[in-house]
Amino acid sequence: MSLLLKGAGGFVFGFAVIYALWRVLLARRPLALDAPTIGLYMGLAFPICIVSEVLIGRLHFELFGAQLWQYRVAPTHGSYTSLYNFAIWPLYGWHVYLSEQALAQWKPRPGLRRAALLLKHASAGPLLEIIANLGMLAILGRYYFYYLPGDLWHLTSIQVVPYYFVLSLLFSAFIARLRDTRHKVAIGCAGYLVGLAYLFLA
Repeated sequence: MSLLLKGAGGFVFGFAVIYALWRVLLARRPLALDAPTIGLYMGLAFPICIVSEVLIGRLHFELFGAQLWQYRVAPTHGSYTSLYNFAIWPLYGWHVYLSEQALAQWKPRPGLRRAALLLKHASAGPLLEIIANLGMLAILGRYYFYYLPGDLWHLTSIQVVPYYFVLSLLFSAFIARLRDTRHKVAIGCAGYLVGLAYLFLA
């Protein structure tokens, strides 16, 4: 029960902060919210991101002989992820959904739009990590996860940017193929259940 309550608290905090960032900083107007589409994005982000972070963490260790990050709160899968990520990683899908809405309303020059898209893909993961870590430091006084490199105060690291850039591109391409499906709710729910099974049963 404690896990559920704390996870729900973190989810609500992140949900509000991410919406405020896209609503205030870029869109500057209300964003369109379609519940089935949001469910699709969030439900698929959870299994894709949680499996990817474990694989990326292990790949980095195999390549460089050092662990890039360690989860410090409810760690699992060799501390490459956390039991609380049932609430945290769906927020990546929320972020992608909102970023698409905000960028669709933005009318810059074509070159600037391409630069903004590249920046979105490169910075999304690290930005969300910083938000999660700062929130946990403020609430519990401890890191949610701890990056061993200290280049960004152990909140995240420049070293993770190439991994997240590729993951962001792949997720966006994958979700684009399903955006117009008539089975958004079913696919989103199935994806979330797959994520739960991997997190708690694998």
